[in-house]
Amino acid sequence: MAYHITKPSKMAFAGVGTMYYADNNRWTDVYENRKVYPTLFQAEQDKNTTYTDKLTGKVLTPHWWKQATIVDES
Repeated sequence: MAYHITKPSKMAFAGVGTMYYADNNRWTDVYENRKVYPTLFQAEQDKNTTYTDKLTGKVLTPHWWKQATIVDES
């Protein structure tokens, strides 16, 4: 099985509906340029990325992952 990660585009008004995760915090609207994960576990690892805020010390999720969805390609 293979998986990829999508999110709704902020450019929907310009005709771009779905964005695909490409890697290294980059997104693309070209389906062929998406990052394909061989396992669900690997896709979940990227989607569950967090960081610690330097001022508050809180663990946060980057905004681009909040509306992201893992899609099964099978």
